[in-house]
Amino acid sequence: MKAGDYLKKKLFVFAVSALIVASLGIYYYSYQSKEAAMQEVRASSELDEDPPLFAQGSHAEGFWDIQDLKKNAALIVNGTVISQAGASDVGVAIKFKVTKTFKGKELREIIIYESKSEAVLTTGEQYYLFLGRQSDDQENLFYVKGGIQGIFVIRENKVSAREHLMRNSMNDLLKEKEKGTSDVEFFEDWIQQ
Repeated sequence: MKAGDYLKKKLFVFAVSALIVASLGIYYYSYQSKEAAMQEVRASSELDEDPPLFAQGSHAEGFWDIQDLKKNAALIVNGTVISQAGASDVGVAIKFKVTKTFKGKELREIIIYESKSEAVLTTGEQYYLFLGRQSDDQENLFYVKGGIQGIFVIRENKVSAREHLMRNSMNDLLKEKEKGTSDVEFFEDWIQQ
């Protein structure tokens, strides 16, 4: 074996060995850093004087027509928005005075949680609302089914939907209305069927 070949082999073995040692060092350092971070998370997760007070999440659902919306609502009510307050950075808590309950348990006041980006209920306005129960243990907490699909505005004895699928479905429904019957009367009769 030539001296040059021998030197090349030694250099190659040395380079591979150095690469392996460096890789193990990086792996060990990375592992130790992750462990230290996990210890920090575990330590900060222990209950102390300032436990977490609020957790939030969201989900989306939608309906093709007003019949499906009605069938899936846990509570259908008529009433007025009393007040609104920011429940969190992303949500709004709306206090709603119930005038009439068409489906579900009769309650005089309910709280409706909405995303701030979807908040469309206006204080003082009258609505028909198709609602779902919040997963909380409190019986008066709800959310609007289908986002804005479950909101129907009442103005001057007329009922209108905020969302286009419900608006189209509502228009089809109103074709069955008899002359001399107001939208409100017809809509309430339909809800109670």
